[in-house]
Amino acid sequence: MPNRSPPFLTAYVPKITTQLFTLLYARVTLATSLQDSGQFTSSNATQT
Repeated sequence: MPNRSPPFLTAYVPKITTQLFTLLYARVTLATSLQDSGQFTSSNATQT
């Protein structure tokens, strides 16, 4: 594999991975806060 990679890969891959991790973290945080307040899903409410 060549050492030099295309510029768009070098520019966009970190951005995309950062956005994905931010989205994942936001979803996990949102789900946890909603679960703590007891309003996550109706199925979750019936299970408890």
